[in-house]
Amino acid sequence: MITITRSLLASTLLLGACTADDDPGTGSETLYVRATVTAVSELPDERDPGRYISQYRATVWGVDQRELAIESVTVTSAAGSVDLLWSPDGGWWGEQYGYQQTYTLDIDAGDDYLSGARLVGPDLHTIESPAQDGTVSGREDLNVTWAHDQIADHAQVSTLNLTATGIEDTGEFVVPLQMLNVEQGSYDRVHVRRGNMLRPAGAAPDSTFSVDVESHVTFAIAP
Repeated sequence: MITITRSLLASTLLLGACTADDDPGTGSETLYVRATVTAVSELPDERDPGRYISQYRATVWGVDQRELAIESVTVTSAAGSVDLLWSPDGGWWGEQYGYQQTYTLDIDAGDDYLSGARLVGPDLHTIESPAQDGTVSGREDLNVTWAHDQIADHAQVSTLNLTATGIEDTGEFVVPLQMLNVEQGSYDRVHVRRGNMLRPAGAAPDSTFSVDVESHVTFAIAP
């Protein structure tokens, strides 16, 4: 059992629309929750969901800064359940091999609880441009494109020099020339992350649960 106290930081987040297979769950509505599943590919241009690593992160605190006695924070997928571990640095942490796409969050803190919050993440996407191990011009902007079957609630694109930039999941983004790794090397790397989000009905207002999936490619830069 872990006893923690957290202060609530006021924030306003844009929440995505639920799909037919999502479930906001039930609960005491007394827990503030920020929970994320982030599936990251181990290798560039990875298209096998079994070769991703799903990283679980959650922060949980009570309304009115009330002390909590948290028994467990659990994330469940088709690959099984993972009981997240409490970190002295703050929050709950865990991971699981593979990207299962659908994840369920449960939190047991006695009278304070969240049960059965289920979210379907984005389908696995492929980065079409730039191509893995390809070569791009070091004298013009870089056009990044990716393919997917469904539009996610949000997306991000980043490179070695470009901090993750939040965008709509349109399947394309232009990286300015000045953000390419031209001066410091002859290669670069593009990451594309897409995610879905919901508000767990059993949690306190402004709580969020999100599932993201991220892939990347590496490429050469021609002078």
